[in-house]
Amino acid sequence: MSLNTADDQTAERVVVVTGAAQGLGKAYTRKFSHLGHKTVALDINTEGAQRLAQDINNEGGNCTAIE
Repeated sequence: MSLNTADDQTAERVVVVTGAAQGLGKAYTRKFSHLGHKTVALDINTEGAQRLAQDINNEGGNCTAIE
């Protein structure tokens, strides 16, 4: 799967990212959301994951944060 576009097989999927509050997890969560995927941000840092989800949702994406 290419990270450049959402193809027909992955367009309706939910992407769950662990460690989403910072670093690569945060980058992958943003990228998948930007591609139109529904994302779930999981992190022990609940506040960071919630901030990320709020930012993504404010930008028009679809992200939910879970501890």
